Amino acid sequence: MVLIFRFFQIQILGHDRYSRKANTNRIRKVTQTAPRGLILDRNGKILVDNYPTYVLTAIPGELSDKDSIFKAITKYIDLDTSIIKTNYKKYYSGRFTPTRLAKDLTFSQISRLEENRLGLEGIYYEQVPERYFPTKVKASHILGYVKEVDRSIKNKLKYEKDYELGDRIGWKGLEKQYEQYLNGEQGIYFYEVDAYSRVVGHALELEPQEPVPGLNIVTTLDLDVQYFIENLMKGKKGAIIVGNPGTGEILGAVSAPGYRPNLFTGLMLETEWETFLDDPDKPLINRLIQGVYPPGSIVKMITASHLLKNPDFDPTSFKYCDGHYQFGNRVFGCWWDTGHGDMDLSTAMLNSCDVYFYKNNKYFNLDELSESLKSFGFGQYTGIDIPGESKGIIPSIKFMNQRYGKSGWSRGALLNICIGQGELSVTPIQVFNY
Repeated sequence: MVLIFRFFQIQILGHDRYSRKANTNRIRKVTQTAPRGLILDRNGKILVDNYPTYVLTAIPGELSDKDSIFKAITKYIDLDTSIIKTNYKKYYSGRFTPTRLAKDLTFSQISRLEENRLGLEGIYYEQVPERYFPTKVKASHILGYVKEVDRSIKNKLKYEKDYELGDRIGWKGLEKQYEQYLNGEQGIYFYEVDAYSRVVGHALELEPQEPVPGLNIVTTLDLDVQYFIENLMKGKKGAIIVGNPGTGEILGAVSAPGYRPNLFTGLMLETEWETFLDDPDKPLINRLIQGVYPPGSIVKMITASHLLKNPDFDPTSFKYCDGHYQFGNRVFGCWWDTGHGDMDLSTAMLNSCDVYFYKNNKYFNLDELSESLKSFGFGQYTGIDIPGESKGIIPSIKFMNQRYGKSGWSRGALLNICIGQGELSVTPIQVFNY
């Protein structure tokens, strides 16, 4: 009676529960990566494309002897076992979920794997779309790059979309900024498997979902302009922005040194990543939006406009420049050390005379000048659609007190700031916007 009741309990009362369990064991869900949208220049030329590459994966629950199988793979694809084991650990997400081991398999590597298929239970390969940069330009700090989601990245993600290990995600530049548009919808397929987890056919009762490619985005960049300025910056360190002054559109932008964006698209070793981090030229820094530098004499236009707001200031009054100006116990020099002679505001602007502005410092204080600088966009985000922008530094009285202490600085600091030097620091994109 007990046995009969147990049969009744399992077959009748527990039918739905055990049916679901049986289907879970019988059906395998397989996802297919959707191609990302293309990134185009203003004329429709492709800056970032996709190409098909083969990725090697393992189903952990099907590996009869993981170590020996990994050792065999090493022989067939000529890849160090430690790399395979590291990737297995990084991308493992469950016994029956494909775990990424290697990428960019060649035809000959796939052939060797196929020839030895019987000894590689649980090992598979699949074709996925990889990022490809078909042109002669890098535009690395503009375009950015994608990364593969591993355990460390998955824990940091705050997107609403549910990323799986091995998925690609925009990590820098436009790839990150427009991730929600560039990233398509992955395909989902269902297969029936036998008791040994081997695929025996499609699960016809479940409807597959075809992958949907991401949307293309068109930039304001001009491929030819970008190529020209990248050549100008070869072997140099700095930034260049070329734009349309009428519309503000950026036609080309370079942060040098740069890097090849496709270096980050796949299974990068820790040692390779550390090489970039330790590079003294800091190629990963986007100097266009993150580098901060003294703006120099372009600030004199702001200083001049600020002077003109003061009713006591006379722009036709002359100040004599002999190349030097003493303030307290310090001498401030003009860039033209022999001096410009008599200067009014108009001729001081024409000659970019430093001493003229030194001698008119009584007409403004640091906080007033700081507000004028902010009104022209310095110390503010420009709103450029590249993540990671810096505001720069616009020194105020509070800033100087915090940095040096109330008695650690004097009004002499204002003399440097009013000609675009000293503690004042701005980004190249702010200068372009100005």
